[in-house]
Amino acid sequence: MARPDFLDSTLSAENKLYNKAAWRLIPVLFICYVAAYLDRVNVGFAELQMKTDLKFSDTVYGLGAGIFFIGYFFFEVPSNILLEKVGTRVWIARIMVSWGIVSGLMIFVRSAEIFYLLRFILGMAEAGFFPGIILYLTYWFPSRRRGQMIALFMLAIAFTGVIGGPISGLIMGAFRDSQGLKAWQMLFLLEAIPSITIEFLVPLLLPNGVQSARWLSEREKAFLDQNIRTENRSKHHLTLRQVFAEPRIPLFCIVYFCSSAGLYGVAFWYRKLLATPELPIRWRSDCFRRYLTVWPALAWWHSGKAPIDEWNAVGISRSQLSSAQLA
Repeated sequence: MARPDFLDSTLSAENKLYNKAAWRLIPVLFICYVAAYLDRVNVGFAELQMKTDLKFSDTVYGLGAGIFFIGYFFFEVPSNILLEKVGTRVWIARIMVSWGIVSGLMIFVRSAEIFYLLRFILGMAEAGFFPGIILYLTYWFPSRRRGQMIALFMLAIAFTGVIGGPISGLIMGAFRDSQGLKAWQMLFLLEAIPSITIEFLVPLLLPNGVQSARWLSEREKAFLDQNIRTENRSKHHLTLRQVFAEPRIPLFCIVYFCSSAGLYGVAFWYRKLLATPELPIRWRSDCFRRYLTVWPALAWWHSGKAPIDEWNAVGISRSQLSSAQLA
């Protein structure tokens, strides 16, 4: 396909088109991820009161918090397959309303078994969201631009850390024994509402792909499609066996495991850590804010500039820092 005339000469025009797409897509995806991440980790805000009321041990709480990822693990790939078949708008909306309902049902936790079950189902419900968005971005942005878009999207984690604490603290303080519910129950109920509400906006704001975007002209659609098809033709399709035989895959898995261990270890246990007087005051006061904001910003700046070896080093350094902060 010939390059559209209006983009035939300048990189500036191409940048403007991709910026236009980014401004249409990333804010919506960002807000969705804020809601998703808050519902995933708000059990950390509820931890102390919930454990006291339900007489849960640290072991019960830790297993329930972590069992989320078992459901997440098993349903990530099936969810992405269905996203391609059903379409992004419908499937992302379905995911959001599902996890919102399950998160709200946490108010009915009365035993360890129900806690485990609901956390597992929450993992199942939310499993397709993050990998689905990564897949969705491949419909729009070639790899040379996609890293920055993913970094912008993932800044939602830092933003959730900034607003999630004050909002959750306000709910826990303002709704003690309100309407017959404990503060931790009101936390789960109220923080489930944004996910369910946003679900109705997703089909209106997110196109399934380039060709269904009403805010693009036909020439703009042709250009974006051409770039993606050109890149796809240069890719080599691998079998599942070949994928797992690729030596970089285990390395990436280790890096992501270490990073996630640090991130979720803090998210699920930081209230207990903050309640520990032996913890240094400086560490308690600002390490969470620094950790949550510096690294996503660095990733955004670095992703479009660094060679692959340097980018791997950044990822490894981040994972080491994550683990070290829990030591």
